[in-house]
Amino acid sequence: MGIRAGIIGIASFYSRAFAGALRRHRDVELVAAAHLGDTDANLTAAGALARADYAAQHQLTLYESPEEMIEKERLNAAFVCARDHRKADYVEIAAAAGLDVYLSKPMAGSIEEADRIAAAAQRHRILISTLSPARYDGAFAEAYRRVRNGEVGRVLAVRAWIQHGQLDVKRVNEVSPEFGPGQGGPELGLGVYAADALCWFMGDRPTRVYAEYDNLNTPGSPFMDVGAGTVRFAGGGIGSMVLYYSTPCSAPPWEVEIVGDKGILRTHQDVYEGILWRTGNPLVVPFYRNQNDVIGRGIDLFVEACLKRTEPEYRIDVARDVIEVCFAWNRSAATGAPVDLPLKREG
Repeated sequence: MGIRAGIIGIASFYSRAFAGALRRHRDVELVAAAHLGDTDANLTAAGALARADYAAQHQLTLYESPEEMIEKERLNAAFVCARDHRKADYVEIAAAAGLDVYLSKPMAGSIEEADRIAAAAQRHRILISTLSPARYDGAFAEAYRRVRNGEVGRVLAVRAWIQHGQLDVKRVNEVSPEFGPGQGGPELGLGVYAADALCWFMGDRPTRVYAEYDNLNTPGSPFMDVGAGTVRFAGGGIGSMVLYYSTPCSAPPWEVEIVGDKGILRTHQDVYEGILWRTGNPLVVPFYRNQNDVIGRGIDLFVEACLKRTEPEYRIDVARDVIEVCFAWNRSAATGAPVDLPLKREG
């Protein structure tokens, strides 16, 4: 027996990416999506497909509310691609109806909302997971296997950096799902890459963080475009991250280095084998993609867990602790001071 799936939110990049991955999965029937009241004008402004175009491209029925979609379509699972500050609301609606839930990254717009999502999984005894790209790429997965096998010895330090182009300030608007008011922006969008890599490879509990963010090349943006931070772990290890969102390069390379007492392991992912730099538009043309389909792999593993009723590969309580590091980095960058974990509630 397969899974009947619906998508909640059609304004995000992940609304399209998840739909494509689900339509290719032999055990999933993608039947519906909820547009959440987004008008065609809003969707166009956010760089997304208009309602009818989205429905036609992915061959599904479109609803306004997730409640109506869930009731009429007899769904087993919901894939939430809504705005960050509303994800917890939609998770709670789906979980109360008994649906398993998969979330686009970042999983929530605040640590309180992340806690609500983790609590919904326990309260309704359903499966909830979220996207974590590093865990689903073959090179990083092999690096992790070697670290866990002791090939570098005791892990002393982990370094992660990621570069993801440059924010088009025109995308920072009221309707943008990633760069609108209350959304995570690169602080969370890129931060979860780095935070998860540090926590995953270190295999330990983070206890203190420090970060500095600045806006050096996109002054019209409310979001940072370069950042650096550290993480101290309970066992004494140290993690460090650097985030770049400041140069007009469309290929998103990233790197992880693990330093142990017996060796060093480093893996670099340029995503594309070749990159053409040129005058004109586009300035950069990447070609021959060599990165695994990390979104497809993440969804494959989640669907397998749903069908077998086993624990997801990326547990939501683990994801919650990872995103707490990102919120702590944000707080440290805002205050200029180190931040202890777990986070104390502000106010």
